[in-house]
Amino acid sequence: SFDGEDNFINLGTNLIQSYPFTITADIFINNLSVNNIILSQNNVWCWYIRNPGGGEMQLEMYNEFAGGVARFDYTFNENEWYNISFTIDENSNVSSRVNTDTIPLIENSMNPLTLNMSENIHLGYWELDNESFNGEIDNLQIWDIALSDTEVQQYINCPPTGIEEGLVGYWNFDDGSGDT
Repeated sequence: SFDGEDNFINLGTNLIQSYPFTITADIFINNLSVNNIILSQNNVWCWYIRNPGGGEMQLEMYNEFAGGVARFDYTFNENEWYNISFTIDENSNVSSRVNTDTIPLIENSMNPLTLNMSENIHLGYWELDNESFNGEIDNLQIWDIALSDTEVQQYINCPPTGIEEGLVGYWNFDDGSGDT
């Protein structure tokens, strides 16, 4: 659970090294009046729910290092679970899904996305703007392949075991206990 202020997880470096890749996660948003940071790499890129105002919501991948965005249109609601995904294939084509439905790309000015292996990847936090996620994140998956629609659906219905080819990292937050 992320309270939108100071909760995040440092996943380290070298998780996303090149194209293609897919990131998926289950999210529950408590507050849509702010930008909700899902995943970021310090000062390089940020994947988040964007609130531009006027009742619109967008799922966006922002490229700070080289400028530009991949912006997708979707109406999110507070207090609901969503499965979201973002993919860049081997030809730098971008796509995004919410609950397995491909959502419309409304702007793509970030080609190519800069990947910087020396910076940490954070779940729920964007260091550059000191922005966080306000809600819950579960079942984060990072793949070094472009998952198909069918594969995304498969892993929503039956989460990976952790040994699948192309799976770089999987955090289900279901096991164990401890301090955060």
